[in-house]
Formats: sequence, structure tokens, C-alpha cells
Amino acid sequence: MRTLGILLVVMAFLPAILFAGPVRASPNYLNVNTSWLRAVHTGCDPYFNPGCLYYGSNVYAYMSSTNATAVLIVSNPYSSNVTVWYISAVKILMDWGTNYTSKQASLASPATLTQNNPRAFTISFIVPDPSVASNFLQHSYEIIIEFVSGPNGNSQGAYTQSGTGFVVYSQDQVDVWNLMGQLGLTSATATSSSLCGPVSTPYGTVGQKTFTSPQANSLCLPASREVNIAMTSYQLGNFVDAKGHLQSALQFWNQAVAVDENSGSSASTGVVVMNVLVGLGVALAGIAAAVFSFKRSFGSAAKTQLVPT
Repeated sequence: MRTLGILLVVMAFLPAILFAGPVRASPNYLNVNTSWLRAVHTGCDPYFNPGCLYYGSNVYAYMSSTNATAVLIVSNPYSSNVTVWYISAVKILMDWGTNYTSKQASLASPATLTQNNPRAFTISFIVPDPSVASNFLQHSYEIIIEFVSGPNGNSQGAYTQSGTGFVVYSQDQVDVWNLMGQLGLTSATATSSSLCGPVSTPYGTVGQKTFTSPQANSLCLPASREVNIAMTSYQLGNFVDAKGHLQSALQFWNQAVAVDENSGSSASTGVVVMNVLVGLGVALAGIAAAVFSFKRSFGSAAKTQLVPT
């Protein structure tokens, strides 16, 4: 009879034992905002995203062998019966197959996360060589946040979130953007007309002429042509050629500035004044289809896959 009583008690609690879940688990939803710090170029890059000025697609570019730093702000604004989450690891898995981990959380000393109290995590790493992380591809990554039941506790799963826009620059790509800066240009104003003359767009004329001296204008026009050729080369991935044409453009530009100053012109020289940022598509729309076809065939052959942890 005693045995029967024990058996009945066990059977009464058996469903709870079989179907009970863990005391905690990883949250189903988190807010994770990622900021990439001290990139050599942030924003539109017409090689990686030919339509980025229109679609708002930005890149975060770092030169190989330099330090890249990401700051992740993690928050849980959603109500739950769990008051404290324990984060044992915060990682970024890049698509070249390497995990990079924050030093601000560990299994022995997990970071605590409570509702509406964000936590910041920093992850830094040395950007690999282009032979490992191609400078012709836009790289994706996965953020991994691992949870445990407490210090040195059991795993409670992980929350993951995908990201993209990380690019690796060669020295030539870095030099291209430096030269554009010396010309007063950005990816939004790098058209042949934006360097030394009014820019005509479907929205009207939005540029301001830089030089008034005829001699200076005659030198600025070849500079404009060199910029236009440089941007075409850049979109096609010929960064060395783009750099060479921008160097020529800068030589013409500096000569134009000197001539204008010596002529006593009252015009503002040395700075390109633009009222509106004008898209690269103004001058380069004709090659967009060729660029897309070239990059699509190249990217499909070269793209790597995420390596699971």
C-alpha cells in the first residue's frame, strides 16, 4: 500500500517534470544598436552600392591591418517574468570565419541586463589582409549574445542579429577618398560638373561656380574630366586607375587656384561650394547596368559563408 502511494505521488508530478522548461532562457527579442568607430570612410561608397545616394545604404570602411571597433548597445525594453538576464558573452562573427569577443562579459562574471537598462559592449579587432577579407566585397556579420543562468551557470541559449556594410579598404581606396577630400568632394558631389560649374539636375541648378577667371576655368575643366574618369574607374573596381586620375585632377585644380589668386579674382577659390549634395548618378547612370552585371558575377564567385561557432 505504501508503495502504491509513492507511485501515485510520482505520477502526479511526472507531467510537470517532463514538460518543465529551464528557469531562464535567452530573450526572444532584444534591441541591439551597433556603431562602428573611427572608420576611414563612413557613408556612401559607389563601388559597393552604386545607388546608395538614393537608397541610403552606407558602408563602414577600415584599412587592412588597422584596428576596427564596434560598440553594441544592448537593451531589453520588453516586459517579462524574468527580472535579470545574465550575459556571458557578446561576439561578432564576421563572414571570413572569425569570432571577435567583448571583454566585458564572461561565464564567471556575466553582465546583468534588466528591462529598460541598456548595456554597452565594445569589440575591437585587427582588420585582416584583403587575401582573408576581400576589399572587393561588402562583408556581413552576425552578432551573438549568449546567456547563462548566473555566474558559472548553465547555458540559456543565445540571441543573434545579422548586420552588413563592413568593408575593407586597400591603400589605394584610402588614397582615393583622401584625394577627393582635398578637392572638396564627397561621394555625393563627385561629378564632372560639381567641381567647377553649376550642376544641372532634374531638380534644377544647384551648384555654384567656383572660378571667374577664364584662365582658371580652362584649368578646372580638365580637372573635372579627370574626376569623372576617376569615379567611373572607381565604380568598376579599378582603384589604382581612379587614384591616378584624381592625382591629375588635383594638379589641375591647384594650378587653377593659383592662377585665379594671381588674377585678383574676387571669387571664392580653393573650396567647392554646393547648396545640395548631388548624386553620382547624374554623371554615371549610363554605366550602372554594366557595373551591376560585373559585380554580380564577381561577387557570386568570391563571396564567403558564415562559419558556425
